Amino acid sequence: MSVIAQPPLRRVKYYQQPCLKRKSGETFLCFYDEQLMCLCDRTNYANCFNLNSGSLSCPWNKCSNRGKCIQTYEKCPTASFCFCEPCSYGSICQFTTSGYAMSLDTILGSHVHRRTPNILNQTTTIQISVGILSTVICIGILLNIFAIGTFAEKNTRQVGSGLYLLISSLLGLFTLIILMCKIMFLISVEQYNISCLLFEFLLKWGSTCSEWLYACVGIERTLAVIQKIKYSSQASKRRAIWIIASVLISIGGMCSPELIYYRTVLDRQDQKLWCVFTLNKDEKALQTLYFASNITLFMTPFAINMITSIIIIHGTVRSKGKTGKVPNLKHNAAASDMTTTNNKNNKLVNLKNHWKSIKEQIIKHKHILIAPTILGIMTIARLVLTFRFVCAKLDQNPYSVLCVYLTGFLPSMSVLVAFILPSEGYRKACITFIKQIIPKYIQTLFANRRCLR
Repeated sequence: MSVIAQPPLRRVKYYQQPCLKRKSGETFLCFYDEQLMCLCDRTNYANCFNLNSGSLSCPWNKCSNRGKCIQTYEKCPTASFCFCEPCSYGSICQFTTSGYAMSLDTILGSHVHRRTPNILNQTTTIQISVGILSTVICIGILLNIFAIGTFAEKNTRQVGSGLYLLISSLLGLFTLIILMCKIMFLISVEQYNISCLLFEFLLKWGSTCSEWLYACVGIERTLAVIQKIKYSSQASKRRAIWIIASVLISIGGMCSPELIYYRTVLDRQDQKLWCVFTLNKDEKALQTLYFASNITLFMTPFAINMITSIIIIHGTVRSKGKTGKVPNLKHNAAASDMTTTNNKNNKLVNLKNHWKSIKEQIIKHKHILIAPTILGIMTIARLVLTFRFVCAKLDQNPYSVLCVYLTGFLPSMSVLVAFILPSEGYRKACITFIKQIIPKYIQTLFANRRCLR
């Protein structure tokens, strides 16, 4: 019979044994049963006292439904505390990292000293974080302005890809402006339910729509390779208008949990309102659905970009082979009645020529392949880093977690790098736009300096 299965009076004599084990190096501090609480003192003996096992639960749960509220006394309590569930933290368990719900409130909320527009009155962590965010936002806004100016030209919108990239640039600019407003509300303005849910919804909706529209660009370019001369630019533009509307509406529907479950929660200890994700762990089906929708939203554009890149390379190599640019050495080998050794050599030569042809096509279509490669690297980095911080207290590593958070907005500012610079036509249109917005005296100054050199 085990010790715990014996009657209380008989098992008490064994209660010294756990504390005596400390002599052998085991760290055993305390233990309890339904009647006694025992503490191991410095002399490795157990000091036991009666344990009042009555309920000390609070009459109402102030722990955001993510923890258990315990009060000091059953009657006339002087204080209460929250014991948070895994993946939740905060004085009232208001912050959660379950379901990959990462927001600025969970990262920087505990570091906000007080609601004030003066950044100098904030903590050093907030000042550095705002500096990082402001730098990234300003760079992103500038890049998106160049992209919008590029695709505002009619000659860059001759096919549907130009429309996709124009809307993506506008969405990227809109998302970065919303992020800037979110920072201002977090630091200096009291948040309410409407601002809380709208900011979180728009941030996720804008960045996700941009990624899906990039995938649409890959599909459009694949159709151009497959259809060849049958490809119609007018049909492409008409198709793009309908697809853009469908993407915006469908992604809005998949991001609707942000409108439903993001709410402001009052922390009575700090007297602050926090914008938090309120989907509870006991709703397992909804949590699983939310997790699956997030993975789908992130991974599907990545998969589409990779698949379309492979199809483009395969289609161009195959069409080149049909035109006779890739030598067919198998026919020559059969005609000359070569030996088995020569056949093997010819197969190796044929294989080398095939890979050489693939390499040539990759170089030829590098402007098409650079975009999915850059976006794929961003997506993989974002997923890996997000998984790294699951069930972690995000406010303990604010700078590293903030960098992970910002990787979600990199696609919203990557049109210039991923699509415009690799393409000669888009690049020329971008340079023309930049020359139009730069004052003439600055252009003359740069031209004179070049002449002097």
